[in-house]
Amino acid sequence: MFFQYVKRVIFLIPFLSMYVLAFSDVDQPTTAIKVTNKFNDISIKLIEQGDIVNCHKMVTQDKYWQRISFDQIPQHKHFCMRAWIDIDNSHFTPPPSLLVAMLAASSLYWDEKPISQNGKVGASVFTEKPGIIKTLVSIPQPYLTNGSHLLSGEISTFHLRKKLKGIGYILALVDERELNSQILILSIFSAIFIGISFVLAILFQLIYWLYQKEISYQIFSFFCLSSSLILVAEQAKFWLNYTYDWHIFRISLIYSLTLLASSLLPLFYLVNYRLPRRKRGSILIVLGLMALSFANLSYDQTSSFLFSGALIAAFIINAYMVFHLKKGQVNLFLILLSLLFLYFIPDYFNELGFSIVFMLIVMAMLVSLIKEMHTNKIEALKAERIKTELLRRNMQPHFLMNCLTQLMELIEVAPKKAVEFISVLSDEFRQLTAQSIKDKISLAEEITLCNKHLAIMSFRYQQSYQLRIIGDIAGISIPPTILHSQIENCFTHNEISSNRAFELTITHINGQIDLTLKTPIEKRIDHQGTGLGERYIKARLAEFEQIAGETKKPHPCSFKSYEECQYWVSKFSFN
Repeated sequence: MFFQYVKRVIFLIPFLSMYVLAFSDVDQPTTAIKVTNKFNDISIKLIEQGDIVNCHKMVTQDKYWQRISFDQIPQHKHFCMRAWIDIDNSHFTPPPSLLVAMLAASSLYWDEKPISQNGKVGASVFTEKPGIIKTLVSIPQPYLTNGSHLLSGEISTFHLRKKLKGIGYILALVDERELNSQILILSIFSAIFIGISFVLAILFQLIYWLYQKEISYQIFSFFCLSSSLILVAEQAKFWLNYTYDWHIFRISLIYSLTLLASSLLPLFYLVNYRLPRRKRGSILIVLGLMALSFANLSYDQTSSFLFSGALIAAFIINAYMVFHLKKGQVNLFLILLSLLFLYFIPDYFNELGFSIVFMLIVMAMLVSLIKEMHTNKIEALKAERIKTELLRRNMQPHFLMNCLTQLMELIEVAPKKAVEFISVLSDEFRQLTAQSIKDKISLAEEITLCNKHLAIMSFRYQQSYQLRIIGDIAGISIPPTILHSQIENCFTHNEISSNRAFELTITHINGQIDLTLKTPIEKRIDHQGTGLGERYIKARLAEFEQIAGETKKPHPCSFKSYEECQYWVSKFSFN
């Protein structure tokens, strides 16, 4: 019941997050602000000797000046900007403030009167002092009369370290109280979802180190961490009024984190689904994303391309899982939805799409991991139960009673053999108990355990059972007691009266190891089997494959058994 509630809560988070994360944008520091009075068209003129005074005079003829949009203001230049603004006080209650966001140093004037000094304007990089990325200027009430007003500014942009697509972001009249309210609400919700991502990153690190060292948990943790850092870097435009020369470092950090998160997204699916050749696939994905990152595009476009490439790779992986293994339907749907968002409304992806897509995918990945952990827990409990039942069966009263009966006879007729029988019996139980709690043992240890059981059965049936080994056993690890289980099963279902040999053949072909165990079939005993031995073997092989899959070299395993020429053949394969 608790697990069901957790899933429902998790699926609600993305819909809450879209209201917060919709405002993410890489290059632009203030596009999250809702404004209705933007002024885009301006006139500019590069400043020459003696032109500074004329920049701010209302009588200056600027009809021959260059007219551009605000986002096209020149970089690495010293220039004059003029914009005519019509004021209708009936549209403003209370009086507005001027919001200016650009990467520049500026001196602003309103109808020839100074209203703002941001940094220090200079004619070169040596004389300029960078201004902060956004300013909110309170215009005195007497200046806000109805009619046309001149906003002029002397501007320099020499501290840009790299050519950007645009450095003018917002020039608008805004309601200051409403603006501050929006920023406060945005900051609160941003902090909540940054906290969620950061907590998930820590949580899955703890799960990895304390619960199960599954590499997909590590990838998911780093994906959450890098994504939370992206949100922190993006929200810094509201929390920090840094000078514009630091802006390039901020967007470079966002770009690097986007590259990391974009790489981790498809890698998570590769590892979580345990697909073959995932090492090669991981290298190809990372190289492909790095190639996209060298495209000569703006930071926003590069980030969109990186995330698009990651979504396409994740889509291919999940499509393969859906069509071949009937898994990953929800992930495939969300990724397809994200790709459609990118294709049909790309202009809104940076401000809206990335945040929504990111949170949806994170929550889907989280639910997938929780389901996997739940499944792993059930499988682990099942495997432990099977191991316990098998160990109990090997020590069942019937088996012990037969051994004790045989021991009583040996004490009377052959005391030395009785001592030897006790030693062999105790050694088998001791080794069986010790090995049952291990994940893997060497093939040599398993053969030793099998020989002890054959020695016990030789005492009981007054025979000489031997295990013949064909092939090299060095360097081979297997799940514990899988061969022992089949040999024990042979005596449960047969009466082996002759000295027929048990045979184990080891073959190495192209990196694959095959173990073929042949146990004799002679006189069958009617026995209602429970299939416990076979279930134990399959559970042990699945556990062994999962543990081996966490290392650099995965080991897919297989098991089959069949009757052939008066022998029961059990074949184990390890890659």
